[in-house]
Amino acid sequence: MSTAKLAILPMQDSSEKGDQGFVGDGIADELLHALSWAEGLRVAPLASSMRFKGPDLDLAEAAKALKAGYILTGKAHHQQGQLYLTAELRDMASGETLWTSSYERPVGDVGDVEDDIL
Repeated sequence: MSTAKLAILPMQDSSEKGDQGFVGDGIADELLHALSWAEGLRVAPLASSMRFKGPDLDLAEAAKALKAGYILTGKAHHQQGQLYLTAELRDMASGETLWTSSYERPVGDVGDVEDDIL
């Protein structure tokens, strides 16, 4: 059986002040742990993916360095008790976006957003 490799990059901080990087980092970490159990899927360690954090991200460079065929990226922040998140899954061989979605939920429901992405 062939296995695909996915890299989950830290979600970019989309807050106005740029002071909420921890939100996206936490979501990426939770997704990585959940998906690392998926049969037929290898997930790049978050410690390796963390170096590809920031707005000037080169996805092709990240995929090559992490030896990943697929990359999950996104943006996240919270404001007035709401979590805002966009996520995108890309096939790096073709450059195609395979899936994208946006979420807005109460901050306490972050687990529900992670479940929706999974």
